Amino acid sequence: MMCKQNEKFEVAKLRLKVITPINIASNVKLTAKDYLYDQGTATVHFLDLPKWHRFIFERNLYFEYEKFMANTDKSKNLLQWLKGRGCGLDNVRHLTLGEAKAAVNVMRATSQRGGKKTVNDINAHIKNAFNEIYLPGSTLKGVLRTAILFKLLKNNPDIRKEVWDKVKRTVYKGGNLKSTLEGRAKELERRLLHMHPVWEKSDTLDENNSLASVMRGLLVSDSIADSNVTMEILPKWDFAVDKDTDELCPTKNPLPLNRECVLPSAEFIFEIKLDKAFAEKIGIESIDDLLNCAEEFYAALNNVYLKAFGSDFSELIGNYPNANAYFGAGTGFLSKTVLLFLAPQPGEAIEVIKKLLDSIFSKHDKKTNTSVPTHKHVLKDKKISPRMFKGTVYDGKHLPMGLVQIEKVK
Repeated sequence: MMCKQNEKFEVAKLRLKVITPINIASNVKLTAKDYLYDQGTATVHFLDLPKWHRFIFERNLYFEYEKFMANTDKSKNLLQWLKGRGCGLDNVRHLTLGEAKAAVNVMRATSQRGGKKTVNDINAHIKNAFNEIYLPGSTLKGVLRTAILFKLLKNNPDIRKEVWDKVKRTVYKGGNLKSTLEGRAKELERRLLHMHPVWEKSDTLDENNSLASVMRGLLVSDSIADSNVTMEILPKWDFAVDKDTDELCPTKNPLPLNRECVLPSAEFIFEIKLDKAFAEKIGIESIDDLLNCAEEFYAALNNVYLKAFGSDFSELIGNYPNANAYFGAGTGFLSKTVLLFLAPQPGEAIEVIKKLLDSIFSKHDKKTNTSVPTHKHVLKDKKISPRMFKGTVYDGKHLPMGLVQIEKVK
């Protein structure tokens, strides 16, 4: 086993295997006018914007390009516009950073005359300064952090009950639920994680300071993709329980947004370093214990999904027995929080989550001067909230997003 231990630290390598497509959002949303889409090969070509803009100026296309960009018609294809100015894809390949297939878009467009000219908006995958696909260590650390909090809630029932009672009082009194939950989340962090020995020995460090968190003792490296990693533009797709058949089914149409995804079978290697003081304070003795936390949280979350969505969910997830974590974008609100497990029973937390989501996803009604929920979670969410399970389509199949297997390298 590639693992080093001494009195203070344990160091090991972790392998993350991509089981269903994953995306780590870069906070860059590309519209149909920000990339070149070749309908013939169903390929998206990503532009190197400084080079592209220089090209526009050198070709004296600035005013025509400005007019094109100002047009609000999102169906306009930038590559078609470019061809109309006497330039084809071969003329501008040196202006691109990379490419990704969008085969699912061809499948969707077969019923449209001439095919679909764009791939709608695209959430790009995060890349480093050298335009290399990578997975941030902070994302993996976030997965482990949520799992640790889940374990600590189970091991500290008094704290769990006390914080949950505070949340319930806010719900019943009609207070600001979002603000209250943010405050309770910080309280859980402080009471469960802010136990680092540095704080105990400090005369100036406040217990609310993040420097007091034992998470400082968990270091996770970034991981650069190797040459075998393949990317594809995939659609956001929801699964919902059919009101007539009570079966979990993909919705009729995808959402109008796609993600640049790492495809299944890709592998990433992370290095992880665990400070033993961290283990002593919160009952985790090794990196193996961290991975066990992740598996326990994954199993508990899937058990809630199974009760809400029935055997159809089991069939959806059952094809991936090696998965032990949800990772990245599109894995759903519940995979990134322990709110569901703060209540004595998950069902009690669902009522709070409904109200929270309605307060987040709302718009102002000028006529009534009130905030109106746009997704109507309180009204429509029955067994679980959110009522949709997140997924995508790859290789002609509907799949859940973000299933991975995290294991130690042996």
